[in-house]
Amino acid sequence: MFDSSVRVNDMTNDLPRILPRRRWLRESAGFLGGAASAALLLALGGCGSAPKQPAEPEPPPEPVSALKAFTSAYGRVRGRGGELEILSISNLNLQTVESKDGKSGVWQFQFVSPAEKMVYNVRYAVADELPSFREGAWDSGSQGYDARGMRARPFPVAALRCDSTTAYEIAAKEAKEFLDKNSKLPVNFICELTDAYQLPTWRVYWGASVSTAVYSVYVDANQSKFLKKGKG
Repeated sequence: MFDSSVRVNDMTNDLPRILPRRRWLRESAGFLGGAASAALLLALGGCGSAPKQPAEPEPPPEPVSALKAFTSAYGRVRGRGGELEILSISNLNLQTVESKDGKSGVWQFQFVSPAEKMVYNVRYAVADELPSFREGAWDSGSQGYDARGMRARPFPVAALRCDSTTAYEIAAKEAKEFLDKNSKLPVNFICELTDAYQLPTWRVYWGASVSTAVYSVYVDANQSKFLKKGKG
């Protein structure tokens, strides 16, 4: 037979033990929920109040070598009129970027299409100096090509292996005595193939232009070797 008194007593005896455990669970849940909410609020508050890091300023533009500029310039005209050849490479100067050690702020390229008898002019600049220069490579005009009466003749792209920085290093070494007395003169570059040599040549000259050059050093633009130096 069912003994209700024993059962009730058993439950009554267990009550003090069961209730504290339930209370502990309820209080623990309340505590954990409160802690989680507090942590979330702190996290959200932190996201909203964290100071923004100031953007780092862009570095100032630097001059580049002729071959570095050549990659972008050649890409502007590649594929026009069949296989292109180089007629000349020369440097120009920016007011805001100092040229140094065979590097310049602007390079000017002349490409020839023998098939179409056209000359394509491309300039590459490391910075904007409007209206004359804009950053990157861009077309600066074209004209017909006629070899008659030309001082220079086109040469294959593959023949250009000596960069302007190497040409300057060789030229500065050969012109050391001149530079000791004329270190303030501007230095400029032109690469061409003329009747004077069988391979394209860098002319590294000191002066404002080719016609007013005070001193020049000629460097083989294919084999990177000294050829000639002298006044003019």
